[in-house]
Amino acid sequence: MRDSNEFSELRRELESINHRLDKIENQGQNQKQSKYNRSSNTVWALIPIVAIIMWGLVSIF
Repeated sequence: MRDSNEFSELRRELESINHRLDKIENQGQNQKQSKYNRSSNTVWALIPIVAIIMWGLVSIF
């Protein structure tokens, strides 16, 4: 009986750890996605700036 109780207690702890691990993995995936979105937005913001600079350089020379 005692072994059964210890086994069920260990099982609960393992499930708790797995649940926390899943949460951490989800947070990591969310951060990766938001980081990717930010960097792609930055690139799209830089394209017009670079185009204006290039146009200015072409018109000067």
